[in-house]
Parts: sequence; C-alpha cells; structure tokens
Amino acid sequence: MAKERIVTGIDIGASKIRCLIGKKNNQGKFDIIGCGVIPHNYIKKGAVADLKGLSDAIGKAVYKAEDESGKKVQSAYINAADQHTEGIWSNSEIVISDRDSEITRFDTEKVTKDAKSISIPYEREIFYTVHNGYTVDDEKGIVDPAGTFGFKLRADLYLITVKAALIENLKKAVLQTGISVAGTVISSVPTSLSCLSQHEKKIGTVLIDMGADLTEISIYTEGLLRYIKILPTGGNEMTDKISHQFRLPLEVAEKVKTEEIALDEEYADDDKIILKVDSRQRVIYKKELQALLQDLYKNMFISIKEAANKSGIFRDASNGVVLTGGASVMEGAAEIAEIEFGCPVRVGHITQLGTSSQPLVAHIFATAVGLVKYGFKEAEKRKNIIEKGTKNAFASIIDYARSLYREYF
Repeated sequence: MAKERIVTGIDIGASKIRCLIGKKNNQGKFDIIGCGVIPHNYIKKGAVADLKGLSDAIGKAVYKAEDESGKKVQSAYINAADQHTEGIWSNSEIVISDRDSEITRFDTEKVTKDAKSISIPYEREIFYTVHNGYTVDDEKGIVDPAGTFGFKLRADLYLITVKAALIENLKKAVLQTGISVAGTVISSVPTSLSCLSQHEKKIGTVLIDMGADLTEISIYTEGLLRYIKILPTGGNEMTDKISHQFRLPLEVAEKVKTEEIALDEEYADDDKIILKVDSRQRVIYKKELQALLQDLYKNMFISIKEAANKSGIFRDASNGVVLTGGASVMEGAAEIAEIEFGCPVRVGHITQLGTSSQPLVAHIFATAVGLVKYGFKEAEKRKNIIEKGTKNAFASIIDYARSLYREYF
C-alpha cells in the first residue's frame, strides 16, 4: 500500500501564524486534516523583531495542527515577503555556433544561468524566479527549445529579490521548532494558487493581498507573474487611525473596525456604538467612523492603483482585480475599489478545496492553503525528475559533448 502523502504549509503572517496539514484526494482537491492558528506580534513590516517569540508561535501553531490531524510534521513550506521585495526583469542571449546543430539542454541551462547573473545589493538575494519563456530567432514564447534548430537563443526572467536576512531568520525560526524547511516561496505565489484560476492568470488579473501591515500587489498576464510590488500599509494602519482619532485602545479599535461598521451602510445621524473602556462608557457615532474608514480605503486603493500603473501592464489585466487578506472583506470595500480602479473587482475565495477540519475563509487562509498546494506541485516536479533521471542524465551528457564539439571544432 502506497504511503499517504501529506504536505504542511506554514503561513508566517504579520499578526498570525497559520499552519495547515493537507493531503490530495482522489478528485484532485485538497483535504485539510489539521489546522493551527496562533496570534503574534513578532514581525514588523516584514522584519523579524523577536526570533525566539516567533519560533515559539510557529511551534504552537504546528502542535495544534498535529494534534488535530494525528500526524507528525517533519517538514513544511513557508512564505516570505517584505516591503523591500523587488521584481527585476533580466534576459540573456547566446549564439548557437553551428547553424546545423540543434539547441541542447546545455544551451537552455547556460542562457538561463547567464540571465540570473545580475548585480544586486549584498544584503539581497534572488528569492523566486519566474521564467517567461525563450526566444529562438525572434520567435517568442517558446517553452522548451531543446531539440529544435535556431541560431540565437534568448531567455527572459522575472527575478524577485528580498532581504537575505529575512529569509534566514524565518528559516531559523522554523528550524528551532525541530521542523525542516521543505521550500520557501514569495507569498503572492501560494495566494494566487488559492484564489486565481489559470484562466484568470492567462487573461490578466491583479491580485491584491491586504494584510495586517503589508499590501502585496501581483499582476498576472499570459499565465505568469509579471509584476510584484509590496506597500508598507495594511489593516493595522487603519486600526491605528481609529485608535488615535477616537482615543481607543488598539484592541478595542480593531473590534470596532471589524464588528461594528460597514462601508456601504446608510446610517442615521444618531446611530452610535456604545463601548465600555476602562470601566467607563464611550460613545462613537457610526457616521463619523464610517467616513474615516471610507477615506482610508479610498486613499489605500489610490496608492495601490498608482503602484500598479507603474508596472506598465495594469491595462492588460482585463479580468480585473481580486482582493484578499483581512482588510479586503469589510462590506463595501470592493465597491470602493471598483470606483478607484475603474474595472471589475471581486473578493477572492479558495478554489479546489475538499474537506477541512474547520471552515477556511479565503481572507484568512488563502496563503496557507496555497502553500499546501504549492508543496504538492513541487513534490510532483521532483517525482518527474526522478522518474526521468536516467534519461535526463544521459541527454545532458550528450548535450554537453555537443556543446564542447561546437566550441572547439
């Protein structure tokens, strides 16, 4: 009997750690058999502020998921993003020296490696690579040119860089719990696996993940990630503004924001919220709170649109905008976004989800579910490489011999 394959994803967010243990069912959907969520405040704007505290929070979230699933976690996939995340276009071109020779696997590997050889600041590293295909003699969009004939071969890459210290700190926080890191990925990728179909990525879609202290903007066209930008703003900033204007403790301001108001509701002048703060009664008028939040959302969407427009491909996202993350689900937020973006906007939902131990709403669990999906995709890639290992190794030797022959003879 084949061993049951499970994958663990740990979404290390700014305010919560979410650990999910999942397996793929016979229908190709993903069953979530274990879930653990732990609140924390050990990451600020994408930087680890307390390594031990973060590691302890991760350990507690994993323990909860293990307890629920009855499985022991050995390794996990994790995500990362910071406000300094940057996408860089890079390309490289080589000339196939013999017109009568076919392009080899060695050629494709060389041109790809050359495209990755870019100069970046010492404190940064290439964290994720999007391969945008090859060009052979001006014919673009070729997925695998090995075995074809051509004179010039070019590779186009979109390289995503982050601060190396963040990645190392996140890995260390996980390793200190006794769990190995199976893989790391930029947060946008697993979130897109949860909330976007391949068709939506192909026709062009903007994915906006409005987190606690960061907002991730990702633009997909032709099925690939073409642009990423992360803004240092999110739901916590709105909570801070409410706390300051109405002189409320942060935890009270957060509760008022998420439970007491809607952006698209019609309130009377005397509609009010009665609060008990420090044993004293406080009164907040709903219209005043609503006006503040409407203004905050409008300004946030204006900033997002300005950042998206700088990509030069925002107009190609004909499918519109998909919102996810905690700040996206307030009633009326999508309507404000439609006005500011001038295109269709919807709130994302998780696709291809089978059974789960508890309801998994997209604005909370999209990235964690996506990490489970991503883990299965990576496992399939490794399986295919192993199955074709002997063949690939032999082909690589032949390709290398051909390249040496062309170079020296």
